[in-house]
Formats: sequence, C-alpha cells, structure tokens
Amino acid sequence: MPLTFMRIKQEVKPVTDQQIATARSLIEKGITKRAAAKAVGISESALRKRLNRRKAASSIGRKPTFNADQEAEIVTHCKKMYDANSGLTMVDIRRTAFQYAAANKIKNRFDESSKQAGPDWARSFVFRHPELKLLRPAAVNFARDKDNFQEESSD
Repeated sequence: MPLTFMRIKQEVKPVTDQQIATARSLIEKGITKRAAAKAVGISESALRKRLNRRKAASSIGRKPTFNADQEAEIVTHCKKMYDANSGLTMVDIRRTAFQYAAANKIKNRFDESSKQAGPDWARSFVFRHPELKLLRPAAVNFARDKDNFQEESSD
C-alpha cells in the first residue's frame, strides 16, 4: 500500500452474506438495485459486484503476501542478521523478503528487476514488527582491530 494513501471512508466494513440475501429478496419483490442497496446500507456498485459473485467478500483490499508464520520466519532471519553484527537496513529486509518469496514460490508483486520487495511493503513490515531494529553496519577501523586483520607471518 502506498504511504500516501488516505482512505476516503474511515468506517468501511465488508459486505456480509446477510446483507446480500436481504438485498436479493428486495430485488425479487420488484425494488430497484439502487433502492435495495440503499435500504441495506451498501453502495450500488458493491451490491452489483456481490450479486454477480453470488458470495460476499470476506475482507477489504488485497490479500497479504505472507501469512503470520511466514512473516515470523522473516523476522527471525532479520534478527539473526542483526545479531551477527552486520547491521540491518531496509535494503536487507527488502532483499530478504524477495528471496524468501522466491525460494518458497509465494505469489507476490515484488520488483523482479531489482530483486527486492517494495519500499512501502518494507515500511509497513517494520511498523508491524517493532522488535526489528534498523542499524547501518559500522565501518571497520583497521587501526583499532589490527589483531584480527594481520596477515600471518611465514616464519
């Protein structure tokens, strides 16, 4: 979802099967679809769409790319990356999500050319999981850590 999206109606609720059944019975009695939709409390376009489907929608909007268990696996992997002193950036999260979706053959809308999830998806992912800490990896100071980077002498 784009970051700039603002829902026009704040109180949007999914249409229920009961509303569709009531509207269908009103239409059979001779009332117009527009009047039936108004009586039931939904928009005419929503009623027409649901009458064609024969079933009410269970939720509003797109289905999420990952379910809760899959997101928990991605969070665990990101925490391991953070604990390995390599830091954790938004690009790391985006690449990890793309690689996870590709490896598990999960249908997604991520960018194939950059092989990353979108920035809006990553922002909302971090918002959903506040336990993730974003940290750029620190640059290695060779002068301070020279013991670890000295070449072995050939004596």
